Amino acid sequence: MSKSISQFESLNRELQERCRILENTKLQVEKDCFQLQGALEVERRDRSHGSEIIGELQARITSLQEEIKGVKNNLERVEEERKKAQDMLNHSEKEKNNLEIDLNYKLKMVQQHLEQEINEHNINKAQLTDKHQSIEEAKSVAMYEIEKKVKEERAAREKAENRIVQIEKQCSMLDFDLKQSQQKIEHLTEQKERLEDDVKNLALQLEHEINKRVMTQNELKMHAIEADSLKSSEKQLKQEINALLEAKRLAEFELALLAKQYRGNEGQMRELQDQLEAEQYFSTLYKTQVKELKEEIEEKNKETQKKIQELLNEKEAVVTQLDLAETKAESEQLARALLEEQYFELTQESKKAASRNRQEITDKDNIVSRLEETNNTLTKDVAFLTKENSDLNGNIKKLEEEYILKKEEEFNIIRTQYEKNLNNERTLKTQAVNKLAEIMNRKDFKLDRKKVNMQDFKKKEKENRKLQLELNQEKEKFNQMVIKYQKELNEMQAQLVEESTYRNELQMQLDSKESDIEQLRSKILDLQQGMDSTSVASLQADEADGSVTESRIEGWLSIPNKGNIKRYGWKKQYVVVSSRKILFYNDEQDKEQSNPCMVLDIDKLFHVRPVTQGDVYRAETEEIPKIFQVKRLLAQFVRLVNVYL
Repeated sequence: MSKSISQFESLNRELQERCRILENTKLQVEKDCFQLQGALEVERRDRSHGSEIIGELQARITSLQEEIKGVKNNLERVEEERKKAQDMLNHSEKEKNNLEIDLNYKLKMVQQHLEQEINEHNINKAQLTDKHQSIEEAKSVAMYEIEKKVKEERAAREKAENRIVQIEKQCSMLDFDLKQSQQKIEHLTEQKERLEDDVKNLALQLEHEINKRVMTQNELKMHAIEADSLKSSEKQLKQEINALLEAKRLAEFELALLAKQYRGNEGQMRELQDQLEAEQYFSTLYKTQVKELKEEIEEKNKETQKKIQELLNEKEAVVTQLDLAETKAESEQLARALLEEQYFELTQESKKAASRNRQEITDKDNIVSRLEETNNTLTKDVAFLTKENSDLNGNIKKLEEEYILKKEEEFNIIRTQYEKNLNNERTLKTQAVNKLAEIMNRKDFKLDRKKVNMQDFKKKEKENRKLQLELNQEKEKFNQMVIKYQKELNEMQAQLVEESTYRNELQMQLDSKESDIEQLRSKILDLQQGMDSTSVASLQADEADGSVTESRIEGWLSIPNKGNIKRYGWKKQYVVVSSRKILFYNDEQDKEQSNPCMVLDIDKLFHVRPVTQGDVYRAETEEIPKIFQVKRLLAQFVRLVNVYL
């Protein structure tokens, strides 16, 4: 009782210690849970903040895209205005040139006409001075005509001068318009450059924003993964807390049970102490009673011994009488027992024969049914294996065809893409060469045009760099695709090798199953033939076993490990020789599992040896070294064939 009390106290202490440890772990787990909840809330806030940032970035990207669209529209409008101003400038230059030519021509004509009139006037004046005296009357008329002509010439000259002034005014206006258009063009070019710079800056900002967005998305994904991991860890911690609470509850329950047991044991101890005191009192009483009983037993033993002696004397007299009677009875019983034994032996022999007959019939029926079941299962397995083999061959062919078609399609797509790129590059190259030829053929190109050509040249250089980068990227993509398809081809080849090995294994398993089926069929035929009578059946079964062993040979065989027997030695294999094939197994377990390591067809086995003069006595002596005897090993006979090399 003291031991059990000490055990209970130690158990109580252990349980209290466990309870204290569990409470500490519970507090630690609760602290971890609170910390994880705080971290989870922080992650959620960060995630919501990240989603807000993503929304702002998306809105900013959309606004930047709209600004880019507006800038592009402004650029297009400015380009159209520049083209219109250029057309107007060209038209005004053409008109100016035409007007200058017309004015120069008209001035020349007027000057010539004036010179002619002055010359004529001088001539007429000289003539008039010479003939002044003779023609005074005609002088007045001529002077009047001359004055009239001079007035007309003056009016014409004034008209011409007015016209020249008007033309000069028009020229000055056109020069002013030309200067304005040039200023507009310069302003538009500056605006265009500024807008291009803005577009570049916006594109850079957009790329920066896109990169930021990608970074934020990646951070969000990482935060989501961390949140999921935290959730999973929180779930695990909750599960652990629940498990610990359950363990604590069980420990408390066990503690309560142990306390109850302790109280019950204390009550039992008191009861047992009371019982012990009562038993000690009764033991003293029993001892006194035992002494009295021993004395009575001794007296009774003496009386019984006297009675036994009397009975022995009576027994001897009776035994002599019984011996006489027994001798008579034994002689009669012997005769009867002999007859009964003969009858029992006959009945037993008949029963045994009948039961043996029934047992043999049931055994044969069971064997036949079992063999039929195995035959059916094996035929099903053979059909399934052949179907799997055909399916695998079909799948391999389909995969090869699909791989070839895919490769051809991808090669054609890549070739068309490269042809398109080459054609685009050629067209761009020809356009650039034509433009350069046009620029070099022009003689009167100005500084502005030089600037424009330099800008075009820079643009072309940028385009060429872009095209070079795209070409390098396409080359890298093509190399990556080549590496990828090479890997796929290697994987397919490895898969083909695996499929071929699996197919060979299945073929070998199928051959072993066929040999087993052949053996079972021969057994079934022998059993079906021997079902007429039990005795005949047993004889035919023995013959069948002998025929099976003749048609099917099994046993261990030592085979060379490699070519050099002295170096590598021999290895033992379990060999099964059927009527069609020779199956090699590593051990009997592989034979039971129908997993051969090698299969040989007997139809393909030959033995070749050189012939002698006695074998081919009709052949000439020169031909004998060229003749060999080939023995083809079959299950029923050996065929000899003479082969000329």
